[in-house]
Amino acid sequence: MPASWTEREELARGDFAAERAAQLPFVSKRRAEEADPDKLLDRPLPTPHPPSVTNARAACTHSPLPDAAPHGRPNAVDELYLPGVYLEIQAAITDLAAAVADRLGRARQAARLSALRAAADQTASAGERTALEAILSRQATQFPQTRVWGPEQQPGWARGIVWDCRDPASCVPLRPSGIDNPVADDVNRDFFAREGAALNWPDAEMLRQIVDGGGVEGDSQCEFSTVVMRHHGGLRDNIGPVATLIDADAAPARGWISTGHGQHLPFVPGCCVAKNCVSKEKCKVSADGVVSSVTKWRVTTDDSMEAVDPNGRSTGSRNDGLFRADWPPTLLPTPQTLAEAVAIVQTVARLRGLKLGDAQAERVALWAIDLADAYRHLGVQFAELWQQLFVWGDGVRINYRAVFGSAHMVGLFQRITTFILAVATARIHAYDAVHPYSDAHLAWLTERAGRLGGAGPQRASFEMVYLNNDACGATSLTPRESLLPDPLHGA
Repeated sequence: MPASWTEREELARGDFAAERAAQLPFVSKRRAEEADPDKLLDRPLPTPHPPSVTNARAACTHSPLPDAAPHGRPNAVDELYLPGVYLEIQAAITDLAAAVADRLGRARQAARLSALRAAADQTASAGERTALEAILSRQATQFPQTRVWGPEQQPGWARGIVWDCRDPASCVPLRPSGIDNPVADDVNRDFFAREGAALNWPDAEMLRQIVDGGGVEGDSQCEFSTVVMRHHGGLRDNIGPVATLIDADAAPARGWISTGHGQHLPFVPGCCVAKNCVSKEKCKVSADGVVSSVTKWRVTTDDSMEAVDPNGRSTGSRNDGLFRADWPPTLLPTPQTLAEAVAIVQTVARLRGLKLGDAQAERVALWAIDLADAYRHLGVQFAELWQQLFVWGDGVRINYRAVFGSAHMVGLFQRITTFILAVATARIHAYDAVHPYSDAHLAWLTERAGRLGGAGPQRASFEMVYLNNDACGATSLTPRESLLPDPLHGA
């Protein structure tokens, strides 16, 4: 195994051979038995997930300025609510932003204090350490409760419309994104258009959202309410690493998140959602072979929680408003699916009179595609940005990219990965067509075609999407082919 592969971490952590030979607990007797190669020759390769078949929906339409709007012109943001309501909203934003800013400051101060305590010269920093300890001993600013304002808090003419209030003095109906007004994302739309046509891909709705430039859509039918939600405890307790991630997403090199809009809502209605933070321990191997544990943080969005405020007002969540009946089914395979496919492909050795472990047998390469940052490369339809707000230390921010927490993204990204995998599969087959396998493998293909009859074309490779941003597969290598020494990176 190449030294640069992260899988070597498992080898470095213990007796890999012993672990591999150890009997697994709670495994059924049937599953613990080796499959009969003769029976595998007669078994078709698994088909874990056919592509979704969808029709393209109509693009989002632009609402005109209502005839009943005062003066027949763009309106100031406070005019989109009943008298005094926008002042309440601004007060709620200000209170939550102040609590976030206080926690951010305390995180910076705690990091500085930790560095001072670790310094070799303790006398030089004694005064600063004492001051920081005094500041951090004070109680942190408490996060305010969630607040809700329903559409009944708006004048009738302003309801049911998403208003673009990035200029709070001149609010107009938001123009949806589309062909002439595309989202900013990291998607190669020409690739999806070209390969979709070449494959005659049946998931027309997924291709529309990607190729037309309108961005991904959830089409939630949730109430047009304005919400200022307090963040969850995972974020409040770990705001330091969260700030690092949010700062990276808001940096000009990415631009996935806006800077703060202060106490103003950039869109009306505006749903300022709750953020949370989850962590995962991962092992890393240094260049000198030392294994260490690191914590990987991820910022999540709670698009499922009903918003309820102390005044008894409430509104359903974005995810509750999704019409799941329209979603194509999401079919996930299991690790056993890949193992079954590998075992079937390895039956080529049976035709050569060899044991599967014999070095002369053709090898089966296992490979994987991991789409790093996954959802975050996809821009969100402008008409849904009002559901992508959150309050940070500098006020209301806009999250322009798809987030972890939106229920519709699981199935949609599964469909995107299925498409990318189909393109990779087509290229593997094109390569195989001009680089034929050995005589033994050609005999295997002929043998299986005869045994399986009309079960479809027989191949010496297998591909599947395991989770929505991870694909993997197995491909038989000829004696002349070898694995790449390092993983490939890039689009």
